[in-house]
Amino acid sequence: MRFISSLTALATLASATLVAAPALAAGDPNLGFELGNTSGWTQHGGTVGATPAPWAPAQGTSPTFSPVDGDFFGYVTAGENLDVASLSRTFQLAAGGTITGYAGFANFDGDGYFPDTSHFYDDIGFLAVNGVHLLDLDGLSVGGFANSGWIPFTFTAPTQGFYTLKIGVANGEDPNVPSSMLIDNVQVTGQVPEVATWAMMVAGFGLAGLSLRSRRATVSFG
Repeated sequence: MRFISSLTALATLASATLVAAPALAAGDPNLGFELGNTSGWTQHGGTVGATPAPWAPAQGTSPTFSPVDGDFFGYVTAGENLDVASLSRTFQLAAGGTITGYAGFANFDGDGYFPDTSHFYDDIGFLAVNGVHLLDLDGLSVGGFANSGWIPFTFTAPTQGFYTLKIGVANGEDPNVPSSMLIDNVQVTGQVPEVATWAMMVAGFGLAGLSLRSRRATVSFG
């Protein structure tokens, strides 16, 4: 009976662990860049990093970027061409899983010194999931040498699958004043554990079961 009770307890523990696994996966500290770098994220072009320093606008009184939560936030700065520079991360989500956080655009383009400023406000920034844009920002809407401030975003997975969160930024016609997209406090719910994680957990439960059987076999009744 004790052996059966032990196996029941083990099964209960296994069930609870499997349910809790997605929440544990979502607790990655570098979702909020708290490792002080972009570990776990993918860079394409431009310059990326994590910083604790306030990101002040070059001019004017628009909002200053400081960490939303913790000590760091992430950024990607446009390169010296017209290509989009980006920072991204992919998650496997169950249906109804969510990705939330804050993003913003720091415009270092244009200051109104020239009579024709139409091309001095054409830097762009965006945040997207699987290519669907949740935020679209540009120098014209933000203002010359100004910041957008933090803007909250939310994405909900319609079906189980892989979803790539990406922030991107691109220069307009003047590559000497590259703008930036910033991101912080990313939180993910409903992650599906990777196959390797499931395999490790199953193997662990199997070893625990063998240990219980071995322990029962050595019990003395004399």
